[in-house]
Amino acid sequence: MFEEQIHHSEGKVSEFSEILGAIIYLGDPNKYFEDVKKSMGHFVKTVMTEKVISTSPNNEVDDAATLIVRNKIKRLPVLNNEDKIVGIVLRKDIMNYLFLHE
Repeated sequence: MFEEQIHHSEGKVSEFSEILGAIIYLGDPNKYFEDVKKSMGHFVKTVMTEKVISTSPNNEVDDAATLIVRNKIKRLPVLNNEDKIVGIVLRKDIMNYLFLHE
């Protein structure tokens, strides 16, 4: 069963690796990365998030942390009153703040 090979997009993926959730690509790596680029699109607009969740520099850290957790995001843009980006808050920034300000 695990020895049986499945041909997939010019590479081979074993049943065993599929069970474990891994992909073993035995084809040309350059071809693989070209295929990935094509599938993802060539322009930022094809992969960007249009409905951006953001915060203000005047909001409290707790509010930013809540936005990050509830929306399952890793980065939170900080916008000023003119909607210009003035910074970004990372999960790591929140963790550092919480541990340094106990």
